Amino acid sequence: MTKEQLAKLGIVVDKDLTDDEAFDLIEKHNQDLVNEKSKLKNLNDKYSSEIAGFKKKEQDRMSDDEKKAMAQQELENELKTLRRENVVNKKVGELMEVGYGKELATKIAEAEIDGKSTAKYHQEFITAREESLRAELLAKTPKPGGTNGTTETKFTKENFSKGLISMEDMNKLRSENPTLYNELISSK
Repeated sequence: MTKEQLAKLGIVVDKDLTDDEAFDLIEKHNQDLVNEKSKLKNLNDKYSSEIAGFKKKEQDRMSDDEKKAMAQQELENELKTLRRENVVNKKVGELMEVGYGKELATKIAEAEIDGKSTAKYHQEFITAREESLRAELLAKTPKPGGTNGTTETKFTKENFSKGLISMEDMNKLRSENPTLYNELISSK
C-alpha cells in the first residue's frame, strides 16, 4: 500500500508498505481511534455530570421567587411554542383545503410566521397545478383522426374517405374486424 493511500486514512509513513504491514498499521490506528473515542465519551459523561451538579446547586441556591420566575419563563416558552404550532396547523389546514400538499403548506405557514417570503412556494404550487391541469386536459382532448377520446369510432366509408379515421384505429380495426376493414379499404 502506498504512503499516499495511508495518508488518506490519516496514517503518516515515510515509505510504501506491504499489504500485511499496512493492515497491521491500519488495525493499530483503528484501535487508537476507538480508545480516543472512549476517552472523549468518558470526558463528556464527566462534564455532563458536573453540569448537572452545578444546575442542582444553582437550583438549591435559588430563592423561591427565583424558582417561580424560572418555572414561569419555561411555561411562557412552552406556551409560545404551542401557539406557534397552532397557528401553523391552522394555516396548513387552510392551504390544504384549497389544494396544497401538506409539505408545501407547512413550508408556507412556517415562512409566513417567520416573516419570510412565500412567493417561491406559491410559484411551486402554481407550476405543479398547471402541469397537472395540462396533463388532465391532454388526456380528455380528442385524438385527431376521428376518435372522440373513447374506443368508439365511426368506421364509415365517408369518414374513411375524408381521412377522419387514424392509422392507429385502422390497424386496430384490421385485427378486430377484418371484414369492415376490407370494406373500407376497397371503397377508396
